[in-house]
Amino acid sequence: KGSRKWLMTQENADLTWKRKVYEVFEYVRERTPNSYIRNQEASIEWHYHEVKDQHFAKMQANELVGHLRSGPLLNTNTEIVDTDSIVRIRHLGVSKGTGAVKIIEQIQ
Repeated sequence: KGSRKWLMTQENADLTWKRKVYEVFEYVRERTPNSYIRNQEASIEWHYHEVKDQHFAKMQANELVGHLRSGPLLNTNTEIVDTDSIVRIRHLGVSKGTGAVKIIEQIQ
């Protein structure tokens, strides 16, 4: 029976940036009630969809993205995915989609 766990397809991916990003996310989380952090193997996310003051949360998200781009993520191999209620930082090229393509290529 197959495993439901996703595995890293880029074994040598440099994820040292995650520690600094987590610290910044934690700073923002402490100041934004009802937001939370989701730390995954190759990405980290700050969720704010449950924050009552969405205007404030979106301002926090914009400041967060600006700070990360000019500081902790400068010169890293990462990408920022900023959606309606999630700021996701992931290693460039690591996603379920790219993983699925690699699996399909292997079984063909």
